[in-house]
Amino acid sequence: LAPAKGRRLTGGKSEMIPAEEIRQGDILRILPGETVPADGTIISGETSVDQSIMTGESLPVDKGVGEEVFCG
Repeated sequence: LAPAKGRRLTGGKSEMIPAEEIRQGDILRILPGETVPADGTIISGETSVDQSIMTGESLPVDKGVGEEVFCG
């Protein structure tokens, strides 16, 4: 269920790359409705994340700056 691609930000531009090319330190942009392609920490913005696969919780969980998100 993990996504095959992610949107990496580099020099103010975004590019779609295969998930296996995502490296520690990359900054990714996740648009509404997309699945998180790699574990990480939110550095800007807020969102609601479906964590049901990992936690069994059926409702989306609100996340903000400094909080962790997980792939899948």
